[in-house]
Amino acid sequence: MMLLKWIQGLSFKKILKEALIMGLIIVVMANVISYFRQPELSSHKLQLERLQTLNSGEVDADMFEDAVMVHFWATWCPVCQTEEGNINFIANHFDVVSVVVKSGADEQVLEYMEKEGVNFTVVNDRYGALASEHDVNVFPTTFIYNSEGELVFTTVGYTSIVGLYLRMWWASL
Repeated sequence: MMLLKWIQGLSFKKILKEALIMGLIIVVMANVISYFRQPELSSHKLQLERLQTLNSGEVDADMFEDAVMVHFWATWCPVCQTEEGNINFIANHFDVVSVVVKSGADEQVLEYMEKEGVNFTVVNDRYGALASEHDVNVFPTTFIYNSEGELVFTTVGYTSIVGLYLRMWWASL
C-alpha cells in the first residue's frame, strides 16, 4: 500500500529526472566496464596481411589510405547481432574490415550474412587465430586505426552508431 501511495505521488518531471539519471549511470558504467575489458594495446599497429575475405576479394593493410575499423565479432554472439546494423551503417561511410570468429565454415557464414543483411567486408577466422593474434577474447571488439596505421580507439561490447561514427571521424582527421 505504501509503495502505491509513493508511486501516485510522483510527478512526470520527477520520473523523467530519475530515468535520465539512471540512464547516465548505465552509460558511464558500461564505458568503465568496456575500458577495463579492452586488450592491452599500447603499441598495436594495423596488421592485415593479405587476408581472403568472404565477399570482396583480398584485404591488406596497405589498401587503406584513411582510417579503418577492424571489427571482431561472431555469429553466435547476441551483442554482435544487435550491433550489426551499426557496423553496416559505418561501412557505408568508412573503411571497415570485420573478422568473424569461430562461426563455422565459409558457407555457413555466407548464409548467415545473406540472411541478416550483412554488407561489410568479412574475413572468416574459423579457428580464432586472428582473434588470438590481436588478443581478442571478448566479442564484439573493435579497433580503429588512423591513416598511419596507428591504433587510436578500441571498444569492447556494444557501441552505438554515434559512438562509432565519431571515433571514425576523429581517426580520419
